Amino acid sequence: MPSSRGRGRRQRRPGGELRGGLDAEGVADLWACIADLDRIESRIDSEYCASYFTRLRTMARLVAARHTPAAI
Repeated sequence: MPSSRGRGRRQRRPGGELRGGLDAEGVADLWACIADLDRIESRIDSEYCASYFTRLRTMARLVAARHTPAAI
């Protein structure tokens, strides 16, 4: 699921935060991960694991929403 594109190019602060947020490639990678989570969620047999990945997808969508252009 994780993409190797763009790794190592983003500057990180000592606490692990990205400096300056996501660039266009990072946003594209995030949406690709969300699409992967959408596909696998229904295939997970364990209720605990399904709950975890549902929460992960929700958090990813919240982050991605900040990078979605507003409608005109």
